[in-house]
Amino acid sequence: SQSTFSLVKFPIKVRITHIIRHGRRQAGCFTCCHAPDSCTTLSCCPCFDFPEYIVKEVNASQYIYVRENSLEWNNPGMQASKGLCCGNSCCDLTVKDNVTVLYFDDVYFDDIRNDTR
Repeated sequence: SQSTFSLVKFPIKVRITHIIRHGRRQAGCFTCCHAPDSCTTLSCCPCFDFPEYIVKEVNASQYIYVRENSLEWNNPGMQASKGLCCGNSCCDLTVKDNVTVLYFDDVYFDDIRNDTR
């Protein structure tokens, strides 16, 4: 005879216990203004920062969550938008999320320190 069993699904909810305010991206010490939205390549020059729209989008995409069993954070970067030049845009940037989840039982958890504040 075959044994039959069924899995009982229990709703498991891990709640977010804290939301930590993240740091803001700082422009370099030689930066005097933002590159124009239509010419993002100027941000390669030391006196120009990335266009203001992409800096705001990157800052809006950052977060740090402390959960009951883990830490989760997003440290986004920038990438070229989709466009006509080999599939990429030469003039537009978009946010590229870089989400990391670190569980408290992970061996790397002990290496986390707050050296930035």
